[in-house]
Amino acid sequence: MSTVAIKKNSQDPLGDAIEKLLDLIDYLPAKEKILLKPNIVVAATPEEGAVTHPKVIEALVQYFRKRKKEVVIAEGTGIFGTDIEFERLLHATRYDRIRDRLGVPIINLQQVETEKVPWRFGEIRLPKLMKDYEYINVPTMKTHLQTQVSLGVKNQKGLLPMETKKLFHKKNLHACIFELTRAIHPSLTVMDALYCIEGTGPTGPPVGEVKKMGLLIAGKDLMAVDNVCVRIMGFDIHEIPHLRPVKDIQVVGKKTEEVRSPFKKPLTSFSIDRFEVHMDERACTMCTVSFYKALSKILNTPELNRRLEKRKDLDRIKIILGPGDPPSDMGTCAVCIGDCASSPARKAHLPQIKGCHPDFREMVNFFFPGHYPT
Repeated sequence: MSTVAIKKNSQDPLGDAIEKLLDLIDYLPAKEKILLKPNIVVAATPEEGAVTHPKVIEALVQYFRKRKKEVVIAEGTGIFGTDIEFERLLHATRYDRIRDRLGVPIINLQQVETEKVPWRFGEIRLPKLMKDYEYINVPTMKTHLQTQVSLGVKNQKGLLPMETKKLFHKKNLHACIFELTRAIHPSLTVMDALYCIEGTGPTGPPVGEVKKMGLLIAGKDLMAVDNVCVRIMGFDIHEIPHLRPVKDIQVVGKKTEEVRSPFKKPLTSFSIDRFEVHMDERACTMCTVSFYKALSKILNTPELNRRLEKRKDLDRIKIILGPGDPPSDMGTCAVCIGDCASSPARKAHLPQIKGCHPDFREMVNFFFPGHYPT
């Protein structure tokens, strides 16, 4: 039977809360070196719910150091792959403060050596350093446009090189995320559910809403932890293909029913100003982030906004992301974004901004030719 602990963090210092939480599941580290894998996906403050709160990671660093363990933090995000971009991410999320204050290394997994590991689809590349560390998965609780929820199982996707992440979307996203749990499994999963996200998710558009839960959840069985989180969020696990039901789970600490608070579900179609977004779940985060950057540029640049207002041919703009069927009503303008949208572009004879992923400037130039020099 799997044991999952739930702790409501009220007035306890976070270090004490982590101690009590891990005592509830009788966790003891087996190795001398510890790798903490948070979820740091966007350049947002921790209170916006999109990233694992650095206070949770700091408490875990102190927990393991008290036990004389060597600790590193590691994350791999495709959006902030270069060292310069990664440093900007750490500054925005306040992770650089942990590194500087505690002297704990933060490794950019997009820049490390990988090795091939067998899995259902042949071989997959994972960071070579993983075998030297006890791997601790530290996700944050949130909804997600492509997968309904983003929890411990999905957080493992951050271990992969960028090209491998893209292949997940081209093959079968849910199947690949699930199979990754067979290729690598953490010794411990600690779910940060202090500040969460409900609705569309962390990257948008539109970005989901912050939902303050004030919870910490932990277990040695990754899938069991996600099962408990899904129940708390009010979702049906049978509707989330990358997860599997776990029947025998002993919940200790707070009861699931005591902390259950249904989350708003993500939308696949929505409108922002005159832009109507239609998104297939197979659309990857990179294309959605690129489009969101282009949209922000257009709507927040006075010159472009004025030009947009004068363009009658851009009265209703349909944006199609992913390989799903295009909408029946095309409005005054429609465009497919990214290589994955080739199918709807062919079917409906629509213009396509190609690339995997296309640069946001190409999208701006599609509507306003020449704004960014070629």
